[in-house]
Amino acid sequence: MDYLGQRIKALRLEKELTQEELAVQLNVTKATISLYESNKRVPPLEKLLIIIDIFEVTIDDLVKEEEKDYYCL
Repeated sequence: MDYLGQRIKALRLEKELTQEELAVQLNVTKATISLYESNKRVPPLEKLLIIIDIFEVTIDDLVKEEEKDYYCL
């Protein structure tokens, strides 16, 4: 689940939001956002649902790693 924190940070930066701005929208502290982004804490389901609304992504887009290209020889 290390991907989740990286994805939250990438989406936040794409939307040009600061950690503080995202924290306000989620009703958490800036430190909590930092913990999410560093994979030291996983957002609870209710926060994940708000995150997918804010960033207009599906839950799969948020939590699943991008599929890697596999080559068969």
